[in-house]
Amino acid sequence: MKRSLLKIPFKALVLFLAFLDRQTPFKTKILLCISFLYLIIPFDFIPDFIPLAGWVDDLIVVPSLLAFAANELPPFVIEKAKAKASKYRILIVLVALLLLLGFFLLLGLIVWLIFF
Repeated sequence: MKRSLLKIPFKALVLFLAFLDRQTPFKTKILLCISFLYLIIPFDFIPDFIPLAGWVDDLIVVPSLLAFAANELPPFVIEKAKAKASKYRILIVLVALLLLLGFFLLLGLIVWLIFF
């Protein structure tokens, strides 16, 4: 499972680099944009302020859209993006760890402000 979690930032970078590639089909770029917007825009099928249920729909819809978009990518675009992304593998892990640390620090600050 640990290896699977470490692959997520790498796959995200591959999709981002594929999005930037000029040979990526337009409909695939639209799917990638929709999945990102669905994640950050507060209007969901199930609102995020409903505990757990609001996050579960994000955990189902966004990966499904990303998987569909990844399947629509031409193989040569994926290979180019993987080649570019493999140069930054260590940096990807460090950024992911820093984001995770920042998330937990922010969560701790919120809990501290609420309860103390």
